Amino acid sequence: KLENEQQQRRFAAEQLEQRQQVWVDSGIAMLSTLMAQNQNNLKQLCEQTLARLTKYMRVNAAILYVARVDLETHTMKLYMQANFGLTREQIEKYTVLDEDQGLIGACYRDNTFQHISNLPEGFIKISSGLGECTPPALLLMPLQSTAGVVGVLELGRFEDFQEYEVTFIKRIAVILANNLIHTKNNEDYLVAMSNLNEEIKHLNQQIENQNSYREQLEAELEEYRREN
Repeated sequence: KLENEQQQRRFAAEQLEQRQQVWVDSGIAMLSTLMAQNQNNLKQLCEQTLARLTKYMRVNAAILYVARVDLETHTMKLYMQANFGLTREQIEKYTVLDEDQGLIGACYRDNTFQHISNLPEGFIKISSGLGECTPPALLLMPLQSTAGVVGVLELGRFEDFQEYEVTFIKRIAVILANNLIHTKNNEDYLVAMSNLNEEIKHLNQQIENQNSYREQLEAELEEYRREN
């Protein structure tokens, strides 16, 4: 009887592990497809990915930051590209962060993953039908691409994150980071091409103006010769 109970427990554990692996693989396939469909717009990529991710993981609050250089200060800053469940006050307060500001800045600067439980009351409030409350569990994931850390993903939930869910987030973070780099490069290329086209139009207009001016001078010179 004891041996049968042990076999049943092992079988149940194996079945649970298989279901968890299927959940991880299915989520990666779904989100990878979604990212591939939104590679021409960085904002849309972030919003669509975070919306699907929060639903798949039953997350109560989430923020996705992307690192960019501030052209005025020439320093790196973290810009909120998508969020879920935050209050309006939080969105306004945390739209842009310095690269070393708070836990998110430390996560970006040090490229360190953090899984925090039992958060203090009021640490990160979420807006819901129940009012403003604080999820006790938090994941901070640096988005590490082949070109370096490009942002930070923050997830908050009322129930703690399980080990297989953390594994899932770590794999998704790498895929998301590389998609962000690819999309950002696409956008930068499109902006560069647009600027180049505008410059070409401007040069063509200058050439047309010069040609018109030359034709006008030639006409005036011809008129002067006829009169003299």
